[in-house]
Amino acid sequence: MSSEYGQEDLRRICGKFGVIFSEVKVPFRIFKENGGIWKCNSLQSLCNRVNTIPVSTTECERGFSKMNLVCTPLRSRLLASHLSSLMFISLTGPPLKL
Repeated sequence: MSSEYGQEDLRRICGKFGVIFSEVKVPFRIFKENGGIWKCNSLQSLCNRVNTIPVSTTECERGFSKMNLVCTPLRSRLLASHLSSLMFISLTGPPLKL
């Protein structure tokens, strides 16, 4: 595999996620030369950003389902800020039993 392999894909990904290509080009080459073993943490920022992409839409579906439970016809006059707070607690907070 040449040292140029994957450079265009890396450049495209860096552009999408706002990472400077010149900062990750050399660490990416070292990563390839070592057979996929991490030797430096320069690629960590890019990897963290790529890992934020959801694999599926289940998280969105779960959010809409929770919103339908929180914003019922009886609670239709909730302000957006209150609805947002209730949604946040519902999705990220501990179970009600705790």
